[in-house]
Amino acid sequence: MQRADHSTLPPGRRVKLAIHQHSSTFEYPDLAEGFQTIVRVTSVEAALELVEMLSPPLPLLKFPRTAHLIDLGAATSDDLISCVSLPADENTTIVIAEKLDGANMGISLSADGALVVQNRSHVISCETHRQQGTRECNT
Repeated sequence: MQRADHSTLPPGRRVKLAIHQHSSTFEYPDLAEGFQTIVRVTSVEAALELVEMLSPPLPLLKFPRTAHLIDLGAATSDDLISCVSLPADENTTIVIAEKLDGANMGISLSADGALVVQNRSHVISCETHRQQGTRECNT
């Protein structure tokens, strides 16, 4: 009878009976059932080794840098400046959005020119996010 004294199981006869019933009816899988392989893990160390074998660590992927459309004078030597030429006619709409580093917030302008502040995918308003202290909430 295995693991009847495991710390997560309440002591007593019910646990021992449940383990006995399960172990007496359990059937090990067989390759004839269509499995390509069967692995029997008998220890925590073996489980960790199997995890390492099946899913080796992935390399760190850096978030891509975003280029500035133009340098308005605040760009530093390591900032990227876009080489894409901007359209210069009144029929072109340009949407500019800014994400505040580390705050999961974005700032943009609505179609009518109003300031729109978002936290992740939710628009922040005075009624729902008073703690953000938007200008309109404080006036």
